[in-house]
Amino acid sequence: MILNKQLMKLFTFRTAFVSTALFASMAASAQSAYIKEAPAGGFDFKSTKDFVVLYAPNAAVQGMAGKIVSDQNLDPDMKKNQFYYWTHDWATTELQLCNVEEPNGKNSYGESDYLNMTPLDTWGGGGFAAKGQAYDLSKVTDDMILHIGLRDFGEEAAGKTKYLFRVGPLAKIASNGFQLEVNQPAGTADGDYVGVGNVGHDKKWYYLDIPVRDLIDEDGNFGFVYDFSQPVNDHIFTITFKDATASTATNVLEPGADVRTYTITKLNTALSLDGIWFYKKESNGITNVDKNTDETVEAIYDLNGRQMANNNLQRGIYLVKTANGVRKVTVK
Repeated sequence: MILNKQLMKLFTFRTAFVSTALFASMAASAQSAYIKEAPAGGFDFKSTKDFVVLYAPNAAVQGMAGKIVSDQNLDPDMKKNQFYYWTHDWATTELQLCNVEEPNGKNSYGESDYLNMTPLDTWGGGGFAAKGQAYDLSKVTDDMILHIGLRDFGEEAAGKTKYLFRVGPLAKIASNGFQLEVNQPAGTADGDYVGVGNVGHDKKWYYLDIPVRDLIDEDGNFGFVYDFSQPVNDHIFTITFKDATASTATNVLEPGADVRTYTITKLNTALSLDGIWFYKKESNGITNVDKNTDETVEAIYDLNGRQMANNNLQRGIYLVKTANGVRKVTVK
C-alpha cells in the first residue's frame, strides 16, 4: 500500500555432546539471528499460527488463512486506525516523514502492498494510532514471537541510520511495551532502547523475529515488561529514525490542504515495512533431544553458529542447546 496525499497528513535424531567452548564461540553470531533476509516467497505461514496482526499486506492475510486470533490490521479506508506521518511542532503543515513513491516497488511477497517512508530531517517519525476503534493486543502471550518485515532502501552510507520501534501504548511505553533499535548490537542498550542487530543496507527485505520471552528476560539483556490486557486508544506502534541522512524534496501547500505535498528530489535514508504481527510456531520441529529425558530445546544453531527456526529444519547437522548443555543433532 502506497499512501496518498490525504493519508500523508495522518498519521529421528542421533546425539553426541558438544563442548560448551564451541557454543561460547558462536554465541555472538547467534544473537544477530533476530534479523534474517526474507526467504523467497516471503514469510513461512505453513508452520506458524495464532496471529495477532497490527499490519499485514494482502498476501500475508491470505497466507494466515484463518489462523488470525486478533485482527488489528490497518484497514484500507483508515476508519478503524491510521498510519500517521508526524508534523513538526513549530510548523504543523510540514512533515517530519513522508511517503516515497515506488511505481514498480515490491514487498517481500512480490506484491505492491507495503509502507514506504523517508525522513525530512535527521530523526522524523510516525506510527499506527487508534481512530474509530481501540487496539486490542490482549491475545499476545509470552510464547509468541514479534515479527517486523523491513527493508533499508536508502542511498546514504551503509549502517548509519538506526531505526527505533516502539510496540505498546505510547503514553506508557516506558513501563508497558518494547523499545527496539535496529542497527544496534543485539542486547545492548541505547537509552530506553535495546538493540536487536543489523539489517542489510542492500535494498533487500529482511525479517525481524524476536521471541516475547527474550524481550521480557532480564538475564537476556532486554528485561521489558508488558501488559496488553487493556484496550489501547493511542499509538500502538511507532517508528523514529536516529542519525538519519535527511532526504530533500520540493513541496507545495495546496489550497485547503492541512500539510504540504512532497516530491523527493534526493533520496537518502529510507525504510519500508511490510508486516507487523505476533505469532506462534507450530510444534513440529525439535522439541526434545531425547524422549527419555526432559531436555527442552532452548535454541538450535547450524555449524556456522547461525540460529535456526525450530520448525523448518532441512537435512543436516545442528547444534542444539538445552539446560544440560549443547548437543550435536543429525536431522535425516
